[in-house]
Amino acid sequence: MSSNVVAFAGDWHLSGNWARHRIAEVGARGVRTLFHVGDFEIRAGLPGERFRAVVDEACREHDVTIYVTPGNREDWPMILGASVDERDDFGPLAWFGDRIAVLPRGHRFTHGGRSFVSLGGAPSINFETCVRGVDWFPEEMITRDDVAAVVAGGPAEVMIAHDAPDAPWQTGQVEGICTHNPGGWSAMALAYAAIGRRRITEAFLAVAPELFVHGHYHVDDSRIVELPSGDECRMVSLDCDGTDGSLAFVDLDTLGPAAGS
Repeated sequence: MSSNVVAFAGDWHLSGNWARHRIAEVGARGVRTLFHVGDFEIRAGLPGERFRAVVDEACREHDVTIYVTPGNREDWPMILGASVDERDDFGPLAWFGDRIAVLPRGHRFTHGGRSFVSLGGAPSINFETCVRGVDWFPEEMITRDDVAAVVAGGPAEVMIAHDAPDAPWQTGQVEGICTHNPGGWSAMALAYAAIGRRRITEAFLAVAPELFVHGHYHVDDSRIVELPSGDECRMVSLDCDGTDGSLAFVDLDTLGPAAGS
C-alpha cells in the first residue's frame, strides 16, 4: 500500500468493540492516520470515558492516531470548552486521549501534501424526542460564523464533515433519504435538518474540494458531482458501526480509493 494512505471512519456511536476492530484493520494495513467523520460520541461521564479508554488503548497498540470531525451525537459543550494543545503538525487541537484529537470547526491543515478543512456538527433530526443538555445540545448546529470563516479561508483539496450538502451535491442514497423522508420525521425536524445542509452547502461550494467525506446518514455510497466551476468532486458517504461500508482508505496521491480498498 502507498505510504500516503489515510483512513476515514463513519459513526461509531460508543461501540468500543467495533472501534477496536476497525482500528486494528487500519493498523494492519500500515495506515497511521484515521479521520473520523463524526458521531464518535465524545461524552462526559463513565460510558464516554470507558469508550475513549478502549479506543485510545487500541490506537496505541496499532500505532494509529484518530482525528475526529464531530457529529451531532457529541457533548458539544464539553468539546467547545476543552483546552487545546499543539502536539503535532495538525495544529492546536482538543485532545481526549493520547491518540484521540477533535478538529475544531473550520480547522485547516496540510497532510500528505494535501490541504484539508474540517467542518463538524449537524442537526439531530430526532431532537424533538431528546432532552436538552443530556442527549441533545443546540451547539451541534454549524453557525453562520463558522460558515463565514470557512468561506473566507477559500479552497481546500479535501473537506471532512459530518453532514452532507444539498442536492445535487449528494450521493444517490443520501439524496433519496433527504427527498423521501423514510424515517417519517415531522415538518419541524425536516426544517431543522435543512438548515444544517444549507450551511454545509455554502461552505462546500466555497471550498470546492476534490474529495468530500461525511457520515450522518448511515449509508455507504459515493458519487462524482460537478461543481459550479465545472470541476469535479468525489462525494463519499460512510455507513456506521457494524457495517463494512463504515471504513474507507484514500490514497492522498490521487484522492481516490487506495489499492485493495
